[in-house]
Amino acid sequence: MQIWTFKRIMSIRFSFLANSNDEFAVQPAPAVTYRTIGGILDFYILLGNTPEQVVQEYLQFVGLPLLPSYWSLGFQLSRWNYGSLDEVKAVVDRNRLIGLPYVSSGFEEDFAPFNAVPLSEWDTRGGLITTRFTCPIYCINFSVWPGEAVFPDFTNPECTSWWVEECRLFYNTVPYDGIWIDMNEVSNFVQGSNKGCEQNDLNYPPFTPNIVDQLMFSKTLCMDAVQKWGKHYDVHSLYGYSMAIATRHGSYVDPNNLKFEEIKILGALQEITDVTVFLDNAQQMYSTNITYYPTEKLELGRSYTIEWTQQQSINERFDCYPGIDPTQEKCEQLGCVWDQAPSDPNSPSCYFSSDNVYSVEEVEYSSSGLAANLILNSTNTRANDNYTAPIGTLRLEVKYHTNSMLQFKIYDYQNARYEVPIQLNLPTTPTSTSEGRLYDVSVQKKPFGIQIRRKSTGTVVWDSQLPTFTFSDMFIQISTRLPSQYIYGFGETEHATYRRNMTWNTWGMFTRDQSPADHLNSYGYQPFYMALEEDSNAHGVLLLNSNAMDVTLQPTPALTYRTIGGILDFYMVLGPTPELVVQEYTELIGRPVMPPYWSLGFQLCRYGYRNDSEVAQLVEEMKATQIPYDVQYVDIDHMERQLDFTLSTHFAGLPDLINKIKGEGMRFVIILDPTISGNETDYPTFSRGVENDVFMKRPNSDEIIYSRVWPFLPNVQVNESLPEQTQIAVNIAHAAFPDFLRNSTVEWWKREIVEFYNNPTDPSKSIKFDGLWIDMNEPATFMNAAFGGCRDEILNNPPYMPHLGFRSEGLTYKSPCMEGQQYLPDGTPVRHYDVHSLYGWAQTRPTLEALQSVTRERGIVITRSTYPSSGRWAGHWLGDNVAAWDQLSKSIIGMMEFSLFGISYTGADICGFFNDSEYELCLRWMQLGSFYPYARNHNQKGTRVSCKFLMAVDGWAVQLFLRAYLYHFFFCYYIYLGNFIILFSWLCEGLSEHSTLAEIRVSGPQGKVCTCTACRAGHSP
Repeated sequence: MQIWTFKRIMSIRFSFLANSNDEFAVQPAPAVTYRTIGGILDFYILLGNTPEQVVQEYLQFVGLPLLPSYWSLGFQLSRWNYGSLDEVKAVVDRNRLIGLPYVSSGFEEDFAPFNAVPLSEWDTRGGLITTRFTCPIYCINFSVWPGEAVFPDFTNPECTSWWVEECRLFYNTVPYDGIWIDMNEVSNFVQGSNKGCEQNDLNYPPFTPNIVDQLMFSKTLCMDAVQKWGKHYDVHSLYGYSMAIATRHGSYVDPNNLKFEEIKILGALQEITDVTVFLDNAQQMYSTNITYYPTEKLELGRSYTIEWTQQQSINERFDCYPGIDPTQEKCEQLGCVWDQAPSDPNSPSCYFSSDNVYSVEEVEYSSSGLAANLILNSTNTRANDNYTAPIGTLRLEVKYHTNSMLQFKIYDYQNARYEVPIQLNLPTTPTSTSEGRLYDVSVQKKPFGIQIRRKSTGTVVWDSQLPTFTFSDMFIQISTRLPSQYIYGFGETEHATYRRNMTWNTWGMFTRDQSPADHLNSYGYQPFYMALEEDSNAHGVLLLNSNAMDVTLQPTPALTYRTIGGILDFYMVLGPTPELVVQEYTELIGRPVMPPYWSLGFQLCRYGYRNDSEVAQLVEEMKATQIPYDVQYVDIDHMERQLDFTLSTHFAGLPDLINKIKGEGMRFVIILDPTISGNETDYPTFSRGVENDVFMKRPNSDEIIYSRVWPFLPNVQVNESLPEQTQIAVNIAHAAFPDFLRNSTVEWWKREIVEFYNNPTDPSKSIKFDGLWIDMNEPATFMNAAFGGCRDEILNNPPYMPHLGFRSEGLTYKSPCMEGQQYLPDGTPVRHYDVHSLYGWAQTRPTLEALQSVTRERGIVITRSTYPSSGRWAGHWLGDNVAAWDQLSKSIIGMMEFSLFGISYTGADICGFFNDSEYELCLRWMQLGSFYPYARNHNQKGTRVSCKFLMAVDGWAVQLFLRAYLYHFFFCYYIYLGNFIILFSWLCEGLSEHSTLAEIRVSGPQGKVCTCTACRAGHSP
């Protein structure tokens, strides 16, 4: 007996009481009352949002309905009390004669007169369709058809075997197609039995539910009768259920002699290594195939036992030694398993074989989240040193911030650790409700794990109950299973497809002066991904951590985070569409900056302008050929020896040139690098920096950290005929690193920008720029570490070195010393080790604020290094790419990724930065570049001047048209929260006859592929 109710409270929920002794009452409160006279209370509640989902969840729970045969869906005919077989045949013939489409004739208990008549001929008789027969099989009881009888106990396996054999024998006489079982409540024509029932609490319980005749054994048998499953008092309502199971076992004999030729075992987490089949406890055959092909086919209608052995699938392996140069000895010291030659060479040779070392005993629940302390099983821990020894004082906190966004955080509750100093847009108090939340969260206790499930579909979108979890001072690792293979995001790294490759690929994150190259960590740090679930719902996950990190994606599907500091602070947004995921994510980190209209036009730059006359000539040539371009740049050439806030004598005319072209409606952008030379005798920018204590120093000292970066030394004649790297090695100065996290540095930086714009000592030399381009702010160095070396070996070469480019070089490759001391706005000291990847982020906001304060306009800031929320203040270009066809197509992936990251104003160096560009490549790139929100041609000195190709490019009207279209998208995004990624979906569909793209679609569960036919040499758009 199953008691269940629907109740409407903004959504549909379902309750199921698994009890066979009960009654229920409903009342208008509304309320329901259960009363049962035995068993236990065992409730199951299903919370589907719709009635359809409730039924789906219920059927998933109790089992899906039996799939009926095709013929059984036709019209069927039966009657009680057919007089003879001739009468039945007459009914069949009469219905066929009039063309009545019916497929089944049935008999009730009046079948005895027909036992000598062969019925099989009816199955082959011609006519409209074949007629099938349903034969009555009925239980016999104390006094029911045909008279005095007994009840078979179908809960007894021996009874089931007997019943199956009786069905088989009867089928040999009457080859029926189906069985109709009746009277199996179980029914009785007397009360209890022919002798009545005993006076006891089973037959006459203290409370009798509201049933027929108020008598437990009315029209059935006595309640103290004994069955295999228990007293009839408890299992009475299961009689028909047990009979149906027994009848199903014996009812089907396949008339077509079909046999199973293949067995596939699905849903096993571990790899199946062999399969064995038994019939009546006798082994039939043996196979080592996962997909099993029996040598003797399995007959339908017979009972077989299938056994298989399993071993861990190679896709279920999680890397136990992700460090450099794994060996069997190192692996086994950690208590892990070593496989010298795994079947998949990309899979780990050293992998976990035991659970993680943490568990949870008590979970504290509240209306807005949950919390729990983690318990460390110290007997199972393995570590090489104190820095990787698991911490035993961890706490989990989960906050349900909104209906579509939650936070789960793991930290050391006893010892404060570094946390990312970025303010996210979180509600002051959680605003979610239990009815409205899109997610359910559960804590798995032993081993510890977190599981997050989408309520509407039941899809598990996060499941971290995996062996990898560990949390130590300098190595934190956590893995999660993923709902699909469709993962997008994580940056900044170059890769060939928008969807991430899940075949054991590891990607590092740590900001570095690294040109785009496969698998090498580059300028930005973006620990955010979006996942599409198999039903095309989407969610996104941010790990708010800024320490050096890597992420491994494997075909399980699963991902593993490894970071070398801070805490685990995750934020998940539940969409459920990709567009909503990005909207919710940018609501969390901040909406992208609204660029000015002019910044959507074509922009031109080159590293290597010799003087302002060359720039002026270029402007006139572009005007003469009527190429619509709006913004001119100068690179570091305009500075005196690459010193920020100075003007080279070769560019003495730049202030007048800027004023001239601005008078003609154009705009001008200059470059700034963050590092400041300490080798000058008269350099106010450096002097004021020292005075305001703005530079990064060695810990607990006044010693400024210097490294080799722009600018060049004073009083040195640079031999420009030498290779650039040689010039740098010979002539580069000692450069200091401003600490942009400090309040004093922010004010100093703003003042330097304002003074360069206004030049109060000589206004005629003021540089009236409209935008600022900030470069080298990873921060970059031209040498590893610093002058004088670094002094903290463990920070610069940590116990675990993430999968970064040039991994063996440590963290100081092209970067300053990790022990450098910086200060948060509140004065808290932090190590460069922790905040290195925030350097460009910290520089971006004060740069925009200074720009807007002097220009009184929105302006633009273009930054090379980014972190989540950088898009609130700046756009981004994809860095120093190469003039190559693959870089052309990969720029589309880069733009779409940065749209996910909340940095919509982005683009690549059109025609390529390094190497000489070809005419066809540059032509195609200009056509594609007209779709870039940030469309700039920029290349390296010493290479061919690629902008000369622009004179022959057709299609400038497209670029002019797109400017207005782009501005519309930015405006909608900024004001109305529209999703700027729509632009790229629109771009992917092409722009009628102007489009350079034949077919580009977003890749996802529907199998659509993103291609660009004009992105390859020799292919016309």
